[in-house]
Amino acid sequence: MAGLGFVAGLPNPLLGDTLNAWLYTHEVSLTAIGLLGFAQLPYNFKFLWAPVFDRWWPPFSTRRRAWAMSLQVALAGAFALLAVVAPSSQTMTVGAIALFIGFAASSQDVVLDAYRAEVLPRPQLASGTAVYVAGYRGGLLVAGAVALFCADWLGWRFVFLGLAAAMLLVGLGCSGFGPVPTNLPPPPRSWKEAFLEPVRELLRREGIVAVLFVVAFYRFGDVLVGKLRTPFLLSLDFSLTEVGAIGKGAGMVSTLVGALLGGVLVTAWGLRRSMLVFGIGQAGANLAYCALAYAGKNYALMATGIVADNFLGGMGSTALVTFFMVTTDKRYTAVQFALLTSLMSVPGRFLGLATGWLTEHIGWAWMWGISVLVAIPALALIPTLTIRDAKPAP
Repeated sequence: MAGLGFVAGLPNPLLGDTLNAWLYTHEVSLTAIGLLGFAQLPYNFKFLWAPVFDRWWPPFSTRRRAWAMSLQVALAGAFALLAVVAPSSQTMTVGAIALFIGFAASSQDVVLDAYRAEVLPRPQLASGTAVYVAGYRGGLLVAGAVALFCADWLGWRFVFLGLAAAMLLVGLGCSGFGPVPTNLPPPPRSWKEAFLEPVRELLRREGIVAVLFVVAFYRFGDVLVGKLRTPFLLSLDFSLTEVGAIGKGAGMVSTLVGALLGGVLVTAWGLRRSMLVFGIGQAGANLAYCALAYAGKNYALMATGIVADNFLGGMGSTALVTFFMVTTDKRYTAVQFALLTSLMSVPGRFLGLATGWLTEHIGWAWMWGISVLVAIPALALIPTLTIRDAKPAP
């Protein structure tokens, strides 16, 4: 779970903070950086091609492992391509590569999410999810903090080639030797059975409207402004090394601790209480960035905000992903999980395309304040949900 989470996390910064830092240091405008967020849109539509991963797979291995290895090779190739393009003069080419990374990475998520839901027994749902999230954050650390540090000292070409090598070594190693799920239903026999039945079963559930609203808006604020976090810190005259060491390094360690502690607390408290408490915390943490926007370059405030943001965000991610796992019917793992994770970021991703433009007009402080307020509606609905807990069976 840790290794698979790691390779799932590697592509994310290449569609977010690391890509944005690369573009920003090559004098690409904030408006263009915001518009390049379209490369993340495949994450919102991955449910459309998720049935493919249930019905067909390359014949050289089992269903989930064959797809995982194929996608990891494709991602490594795309990472390597970024090493040979010039962002300032080839912005369209960068956008095309980023879009392909978004498609391949979101497809890898479909496969690995389904695999995790199939292979983990019920008593290990929360703990297994916590380890996966910790591994995921480790991937973000390498493609984020380590990448920024290396970019400052060794150059961007070394960064992209190194990430390609990491994807191949860790990805193929873990995907090729992971355990095979047992006692699974047979693959779907038709497109209707593969796509329509999972969607129909999910939408017929009692209280599904409230569930889908919470899924869509639980992390709305973070998704809305997340891709501008690194440009924000750079705009305050923090260096790439400082952003990497404090913004990514200390922040990612905090996320790992938060994710693992979140797994313990989800099992002890139950999902409803955990989602509510962690959701309030992860939204409120953005107030520190709002204060930093007013204070200017301040190391103590920067470190405090980043540690709180990542610690509480790690806890919230564990609770939310565990919620997806207990909500998913094992007969329709890939499609239902893909639907839920796609919906999770739809509002933030679409509205986030304009956050660069909006920030240029209203300022950083107002943008961070808005990211806190938009979390309130989803948090207010959590007490009304019917949630199956992920506690061990008695």
